[in-house]
Amino acid sequence: MQHSEERGEEESEKRATQVALERRKMAESKKRKAVPSSGTSTPETLPQAKGEACSEEARKRILDAAQTLFAAHGFNATTTKAIAEKAEVPGGLIFYYFPTKKALLQSIIDERNILTELRAALETQAAPDPDPRSALITLGSRYLDTLKQHKELACILLREFRTHPEVATQFHELREEQIRFIASYLQASLDAGHYQPLKNVQTLARMFLYNFIVIGIIEELPEPLPFIKDMVDILMCSIT
Repeated sequence: MQHSEERGEEESEKRATQVALERRKMAESKKRKAVPSSGTSTPETLPQAKGEACSEEARKRILDAAQTLFAAHGFNATTTKAIAEKAEVPGGLIFYYFPTKKALLQSIIDERNILTELRAALETQAAPDPDPRSALITLGSRYLDTLKQHKELACILLREFRTHPEVATQFHELREEQIRFIASYLQASLDAGHYQPLKNVQTLARMFLYNFIVIGIIEELPEPLPFIKDMVDILMCSIT
C-alpha cells in the first residue's frame, strides 16, 4: 500500500511538472514571437544551455537537498516538490537527472558512500597497540568524528535500511566490515598476550560498534570523550 501511494505521488508530481513545462514553453514561444531574442531555456534544456558546470551544480544542489530532507524527515515523507524548493531548482529538473525519487535515493547511497571514510578512520589504528585501551579510545574518537561529519548519510542508512534494499546493501556491508575490523584488532591484542582469551570476540566488537553508532547518530553529546573512555573501560573489563 505504501509503495502504491509513493508511486502515485511520483506520477502526480510528474504530471504536474509536465503541465507546468508545457505552459512555460507556450508562454516563451509567445514571447519569442513578440520580441526577437537569442533564445531561452526550459528546465529540460537548462543543462545544455548553461553548460557542463551549470549541469553539475544543479545536480549537486538536488542531491544535497534530498540528502538533508531524507535524513530529517525520511524518504516517504519527503516530496520531490520539497526537494526542488530546497534546491532552488524547477521541479522538472529533478526528473531530468533522476527518473524517480528512488533513483535519487540510490544516487545518494552510491555516490556518497561513507564506508570509505569510516574504513579510513579505523585503519589509522590498524596495528595492535602496546596499550589497547589508549588505542581503542583513539579509534572510537575518530569513528565518532567521521559519523558526525557524515551524519545525514548515517541517518539515512539507519532510517531506511529496513524498507529499501538499495540502502540495506550498504548498511549491512558497512556494519559487517566494521565489526570484522574491530574484532580482528581485539583478537590481535589477545593473541599478543595483552589480555585473557575470549570466546566470542565478534560479540564484543558488535557491542562496541553499536554503542558508537547510537551515540554518533541518535544522541549528540557536546563532550563525547568521557563516554568513549567509559565505553572502552567497560569493554576492557570483559577481557581482563
